[in-house]
Amino acid sequence: MRQRPKVLLIAHTHWDREWYLTFERFRYRLVQCIDRALGIFDKDPRYHSFMLDGQTIVLEDYLEVKPYMKEVLEKRVREGKLIVGPLYVQPDEWLVSGEGLIRNLLLGIRIAKSFGRVMKVGYLPDTFGHTIQLPQILRGFDIDTFVFSRGMGSELKSLGTPFIWRAPDGSEVLALFLLDGYCNCERLPKDPERAIEYLSKFFKRWRPICKVPLLPGMVGCDHQFPKEWIPDVVKEAKGRQDLPFEVIQGNLEELLNEAKKYANKLGVYSGEMLSSYYRRTLYGCWSSRVYLKQLNFENEVLLVNYVEPLWTIAWLLGNEYPKEFIWQAWRYVLQCHAHDSICGCSIDEVHKECEVRQLKARNLAWGLLAPAAPIIEIPLAFLWHECDRAKFAMPFLTSKLNLNFSKNALLYLVAFNTLAWNQKAPIKLRLRFDYPVRIDVRSLQLLKSVLPSAYYEHLKRIVERTGVFDLSKIKIKVRDADGRVIPHQVTRTLDGAFMLELVDSLPAMGYKAYAIEIGESEDTPEFVKVERNSMENEFLKVTFYPEKGGAFKILDKRSSSEYPLMNFFEDDGDAGDEYDYSPPKENLVLSSKDVEARLEFTKRGPIVAEAKVRLTMRVPKSLKSDRSGRSNELVKLPIVMFVTLYAGIPRVDVRVLIENRAEDHRLRVVFPTGMHTAKHHAETHFYVIERDNMPKEQYVPTYPMRTWVDVNDGEKGLCIATKGLHEYEIRRGENGSEIIVTLMRCVGWLSRPAFLTRPDSTDPPMPTPEAQCKRLMEFEYSIMPHRGEWLEARVYKTAREFIAKPLVQEDLPHEGDLPNEFSFLKVNPEEVVLTCMKKAEDDDYAVIRLLNVSNKRVVASLEFFRSLKEAWRANLNEEPLERLNITGRTVQIDIEPYRLETLKVRL
Repeated sequence: MRQRPKVLLIAHTHWDREWYLTFERFRYRLVQCIDRALGIFDKDPRYHSFMLDGQTIVLEDYLEVKPYMKEVLEKRVREGKLIVGPLYVQPDEWLVSGEGLIRNLLLGIRIAKSFGRVMKVGYLPDTFGHTIQLPQILRGFDIDTFVFSRGMGSELKSLGTPFIWRAPDGSEVLALFLLDGYCNCERLPKDPERAIEYLSKFFKRWRPICKVPLLPGMVGCDHQFPKEWIPDVVKEAKGRQDLPFEVIQGNLEELLNEAKKYANKLGVYSGEMLSSYYRRTLYGCWSSRVYLKQLNFENEVLLVNYVEPLWTIAWLLGNEYPKEFIWQAWRYVLQCHAHDSICGCSIDEVHKECEVRQLKARNLAWGLLAPAAPIIEIPLAFLWHECDRAKFAMPFLTSKLNLNFSKNALLYLVAFNTLAWNQKAPIKLRLRFDYPVRIDVRSLQLLKSVLPSAYYEHLKRIVERTGVFDLSKIKIKVRDADGRVIPHQVTRTLDGAFMLELVDSLPAMGYKAYAIEIGESEDTPEFVKVERNSMENEFLKVTFYPEKGGAFKILDKRSSSEYPLMNFFEDDGDAGDEYDYSPPKENLVLSSKDVEARLEFTKRGPIVAEAKVRLTMRVPKSLKSDRSGRSNELVKLPIVMFVTLYAGIPRVDVRVLIENRAEDHRLRVVFPTGMHTAKHHAETHFYVIERDNMPKEQYVPTYPMRTWVDVNDGEKGLCIATKGLHEYEIRRGENGSEIIVTLMRCVGWLSRPAFLTRPDSTDPPMPTPEAQCKRLMEFEYSIMPHRGEWLEARVYKTAREFIAKPLVQEDLPHEGDLPNEFSFLKVNPEEVVLTCMKKAEDDDYAVIRLLNVSNKRVVASLEFFRSLKEAWRANLNEEPLERLNITGRTVQIDIEPYRLETLKVRL
């Protein structure tokens, strides 16, 4: 007798931790939900299991209220009754970093294992689209299956479900698309006969696309409690031989294990998942409440690029690694990665809490690096000399240096480069003197009781040597340990501080020390030149047009290529909601090119040139009351823009300050490229993807990026790198393709009924006035013209240098064992990028993660500062896979194209 297909009923809940209600209000329901499940398990042994949405944070949330229930939860998790993990939270993918996704799984898996069992399924049922390298990330945690409901395109018609999803490096997962979403059987009737009718309709919808004889009946939905009558429905179906299907209970792991038996018969899909063919992907979330995205971006950069690597080096030098504090910062960040949180598509009160969490993470991250603020205040900064240096990464590291190479040093400056290649970089130190300006021996004695002792003794030596120390007339020069005088520039700031700036080459994953000496500096060549309306360095010339709103054109001297008038602002109406952009029926688009701007140069070289551009756009105050168009009443939109050019660096850095006084609008910045192209490149998670300029199966023409987007014609190109701005569009302009980056999208509703771009509603309409972003907004991005294609031009490195600039720590003279210029780790060749350096979670190894960004197999060479004791190739879960051969301080590893490789090393 031929076996009938099976409908597998999977009891679950989808738990949005915060959304249209606050976290606490949803937690009140969560506790009831879990209690209901535990009660069902006690009274009905037939009940198979209940899945807690692939998350583990729900266990923490529950136990904060009922800590005495931990043993009960552990028992039910061990038994497979409560299904948890592998994630900490259900994240959005596009708005968080690749390393953020890895931390999410690292934490989620460990929490689940501590309770007894982890679900090894990449369950991301409601994430708004999926990144192309997700199969590789999942396989790095020994997860070979993936379940989702958004992003699937029309290819499903030929593929069916499940299918094999293949990443660029060749990693594969078995992917199950949930037709009708993760709530496809949420309304399963309590009456068994009616339930059979309901499942018959479900079977009829699913059977044509399902490629295996096991169909996923997802009995549950958002914040739903378990349905205790599922066993009764299964019992009723057992006696129905007339049905074309059987009905059983189970979980996703059981279903997918059965589906794996048919893997060699399944279709294969390669590519990202951004389509809205079956279910809307909600593209406007990339730019709603952009301040949250910027804070998250800043914190992930702080943790991944500074805190973890610098503390790993400190640990390798004998310090204690502050694992608990680093994870506490990550927890604050990860709790904001939930898709309704980071996407900015919740009520105002939710996002107030998100902002506070991110601010906590930022404060903790900076606190782990140094006791003083990131901009140095003297003598406040010297208070850490009275503290325990071992508690702070940078003071601990500088304490190991031999800072005694200058007799005339006012102080020493140590610049840390945490990129794994040598970089020529801007180095900044902000000095503020909060004590009397003119100091002699007598006045110094009066200051003894108020100055930190270490700094008092240092100042005393200077005064005794010079007689009088007059800070108002101070002249300084910068010298390195080889005696070379480094050209620098000092600018007085508005609050009376001094900004010391220089540009120098820093060693890979290392540091360089400088003495800030008292004395006349040598004449500095004019590396950066300012003329009437232009500024230039050896690579680029930037010419401003105040009559065009301060827009400028760029001449790339290396290729003689001129880039058209760019960096102008475009403002249009937004009649959408937090989920989606939509123009009003009668839109009005305004350009800053129609506004007169004021131009002044606040820095004129010789090391740094900075142009300050001020303009005021007049834009509609809001939408009309019927939302059909923009209002006739105008408000001022003040914009201040700082455009910076450094000596020896081939990029133009831009910082924009906007006091947003308008509502219901979208503000973008436009970069005409002068190139006619049909495709472009953008950085996504661990991959640079080529995309069509015009998306397919999307209802708006925007795309997501991680940090940069590039348009090139093979001979030249233009790359735009951003800090926390993730939405862009490639538009066809009069003179070629235009890169358009969204700065902010200001709306007043969580969800709205039908509008032009989205004819259906997502959720009940709820006002969110704070999503209008009526606050001072700040944006940072960099413009990078180049020759050749993106890989040839190494724009992935130039962009990373803009994002992860050197950190600076000051110090007083002292002895030490480490040299004054040093590299802890060098990685070659250039196509190999360091994405992570941290201490291992479960043992005393250092974890190094590398990415081959190219389409060719390479042999990566890692040279450490000490001899290697052992080295292992590991997976993303930091489990060793293969012992590697080592030679002294060097280890090599083969890396396939687009492949992530994780190493565990012991020195």
